[in-house]
Formats: sequence, structure tokens, C-alpha cells
Amino acid sequence: MTGAINKSYLMILLENHIRYLKENAEPFSFAYIDIDNFKWVNDNLGHHIGDKILIQVSKIGKEYLDAMGYFARLGGDEFAILVPYQSYEVSKAIVKSFQYECNKFFKKEKFPVSLSIGLVTFYNLPESIEKLIKEADTLMYKVKKKSKNGLISKVL
Repeated sequence: MTGAINKSYLMILLENHIRYLKENAEPFSFAYIDIDNFKWVNDNLGHHIGDKILIQVSKIGKEYLDAMGYFARLGGDEFAILVPYQSYEVSKAIVKSFQYECNKFFKKEKFPVSLSIGLVTFYNLPESIEKLIKEADTLMYKVKKKSKNGLISKVL
């Protein structure tokens, strides 16, 4: 429905990039994204509005990553961004621009949603793909617990 990469394909991309990074000292970033208040939208405004939000978030994600990285839907209202070979600063700027454009769309349409994002830039390889995802997911949950509609990032 959204045209975003699915979780299975994202896992293959992550495996391939980690394998490449074992041989080459290149950074990569991974962002875990959750749409705040999405369940409320589906329950109160209808699934057709929820679908509109998912489709537009995916469209913006694909536009902002273009040739710089990958945009994936993990399931439900959760998404991921993979930015290989870019510095922390570049990756964070890409993710912040994506978030800004999504929030602009939400505001224009008067949708009561926002994005909580956890971003990790790896200069050292993670122990596993699961650890990589958990690092970004943990940061995303810190945003949700704090105030929602934010971005927390770190470098490893």
C-alpha cells in the first residue's frame, strides 16, 4: 500500500551493509520511527485517514532519501530509515528534514499525529542486527515517554 520497503527486505539490506562495513570503515545510520497517536486516528477518524497518513509518510520518506538511503515500513505505524556511508551530521539532517516535512503535512491536514524518532549512527559495527534495531528503538521510546514529536540521536 505504501510503496515502502518491507521489513524482510530491510533485514537483507542491513545484513549486506554490515558485511560491507566489516571490510570498509564507513559509517551508517539507522532511525526507528513511530507515528504518535496513530491508533487514535484509526479509532476516531477512520482507517481511510490512517491509510492516507501512512501513504504520505512513505512518500515523504522515499523523496527525502532518494539515492541517499532506504525507507522501510516495519509494520503498522512503525518505519525505519537506513542511511549508509554518511556521517552523523548528514544522516541527522536527512532525518530531521523528513520529520519536518511530515509534521508540515500533518498540520496542513489537521491530523493530530506527529513522529517519535530514535536515530543511531554507527561508526563501529553493532554486535547484531537485533542490537542495531534495539538501539534505535530504545531512543524512539525515550522520545515517546518524554513528550512525543521529537528526535533523539546518538553515535556508537
